[in-house]
Amino acid sequence: MGIGTAFEYELANTAADRDAVEMYFGKDYVPGGYAWIISQGGNTANIGVGIREVLFEKNMCARDYLEKFMYKHPIASEKLQDARILSVVSGVVPVGGTPEKTVSNNVMLAGDAAGQLIATNGGGIPTAMIGGKLAGETAGEYIAGKCELSIYEKRWREQMGLEIKTAVYIRKMMDNLMRSDRLMSKAIRTISPQYMKAIQCGKLPDPVKKTLTKLNFGLG
Repeated sequence: MGIGTAFEYELANTAADRDAVEMYFGKDYVPGGYAWIISQGGNTANIGVGIREVLFEKNMCARDYLEKFMYKHPIASEKLQDARILSVVSGVVPVGGTPEKTVSNNVMLAGDAAGQLIATNGGGIPTAMIGGKLAGETAGEYIAGKCELSIYEKRWREQMGLEIKTAVYIRKMMDNLMRSDRLMSKAIRTISPQYMKAIQCGKLPDPVKKTLTKLNFGLG
């Protein structure tokens, strides 16, 4: 599986915008991903990066990129210059897709263990809830003698398998664009908010596919 890393600080004494979720792109700060500043009310905020390790510069780690963004980015550094770190949250994000099988003998995989997340944004809570619910229901029916555990595979793939697979495909295309700030900026400007929302949900409308393919071949 492909792996991304999420690294976040909870901060006090920030000047974060209370009415907006701020997202930042750029290979110098967040290679293969994005950074965020999200107000938590008052003067507190969460600041973090979600990045693809394959695009790391030599001798750099996720914390290095977060602190570079926090202290050197022209906008972020101004908003966070007096910030104080309250806590640290980090983890790995499996953005490479699902394994061939998520059921074996008496074991079912759900959530991150099954690669059940949307690779374009790293979000996995809704998909993990669906996978966990289906696994629990299947386990209950299996114990009652109503089905085989193998039916879990069919159930979750029918509900969200296509979106997960499509998101991995889009993420691979975006990996190439994220190596160039010029092409990434052009993609963001070209793709409408409506289509951008579709991408974040693991969907690939034909106009978006044409745009990304064109940019990946350097025709943009």
